[in-house]
Amino acid sequence: MSPDPADALAAAERAIALWNEVAAAYDAIERKLGSGRWDGFDEVASHVADLERELQPLLGAMAAVRAAMPAPPADLGALWQELDRLVEALARRQKQLERAAVGARDTTAARLVRARIARARAAGYTPLNPLSPQLTSKRV
Repeated sequence: MSPDPADALAAAERAIALWNEVAAAYDAIERKLGSGRWDGFDEVASHVADLERELQPLLGAMAAVRAAMPAPPADLGALWQELDRLVEALARRQKQLERAAVGARDTTAARLVRARIARARAAGYTPLNPLSPQLTSKRV
């Protein structure tokens, strides 16, 4: 039995809408990484996970339809091409966001180390530069 083009069209449109929501979530992630603000990050991440769970069965069904329909109608073929371009762009963007997140993590870790060192030095009355000359008297 041949798949219904109307159902395939609706599925492609729904998938594009969901991927656009993922793109909007990536925008929010990028803004948060750029500003260094982590509040609300867990909500964005859970929203992306929800979108991925909703996309998973939809994409599986679409793959089956695409395999069964080698020559789709023009409007459906155009939607599939748009969907492919969108997914490829999001895959590239995900890699960029991952690099930005790793950079933000490393920057934060370095700041924490510097703060810990400064705190330890302040607690022990250690000079900021341990190589600085010490004034001492031998007359004591």
